[in-house]
Amino acid sequence: MPAHPQPAQAARRRRIWIGFLLLLVAVGVRAWVRFRPKPPIPSVAATALDPGFWKLGEAGGHEAAVELERLLGLPGLDPEDRADLLIARAMASTHDTEFARPFDKSAEVPLRRTASLLLGTTLAAETVARPADTAAWQKALANDGDRRHGRRLFLSPQIGCARCHLAEGRGRSAGPDLSQIGKVQDRGQIIESILEPSKTVAVEHRGQEIETTDGDSFVGMQVRREGGEVIWLGADGRRMSMPEADVARITDLGSSLMPEGMGELLGVEEFRDLVAYLAGLGRED
Repeated sequence: MPAHPQPAQAARRRRIWIGFLLLLVAVGVRAWVRFRPKPPIPSVAATALDPGFWKLGEAGGHEAAVELERLLGLPGLDPEDRADLLIARAMASTHDTEFARPFDKSAEVPLRRTASLLLGTTLAAETVARPADTAAWQKALANDGDRRHGRRLFLSPQIGCARCHLAEGRGRSAGPDLSQIGKVQDRGQIIESILEPSKTVAVEHRGQEIETTDGDSFVGMQVRREGGEVIWLGADGRRMSMPEADVARITDLGSSLMPEGMGELLGVEEFRDLVAYLAGLGRED
């Protein structure tokens, strides 16, 4: 008769087989975890980066700045989206730009250019000759530029267009609303209006000086008398007023409140991008 294993030996063999099977399962699970196809990190552009992040920038303040920096650190962002966030973060706290320094040497062009704008290093790095007058600027800026970067320039505190102008619902209404400017002005006219803002200016956007009986003076536009008060828009688009009895004189300055020399704030490539953005506003192409 064949020999049968003793009960102790049979139990020992079962434990060995069970251990071996558990080891195989563990090795298989680890291999699956390590080598299974990993899904790509999803882009957050369609969720976290809805147009609301611009509103955070416009609202400003510490809480908005903290939230925008959190969004800046999210993985999976398209470089263009992250560059937009840099501008929104700058809008939230206009005197703080150090948050942009880690992006100054980025391999991603949109991030590097936007950080350079915020840190004020664009002009220092420019090597091309700068045009000497409006005609030369128009020639230098004849080709199209990067419209999305142009929008970042428009909204940036460093250039300051949005302090006085509206475009696409963002900015202030002290100056003309530029949301449809691409329909009514060509590139040459847009360049001229930036370089020579007082050459052609509508009456309602001319600067006016309000002198008080105490010898103070204020400059604004759209000055009117209403209900015993003199009301006007300041250069930053904010509504201001004072009792009519305190006003000694109102003088039409006949010029725009937009400062001369905007061309000196921009690199040639930046200026081209800003014009490309403005020229595209209101157009479907």
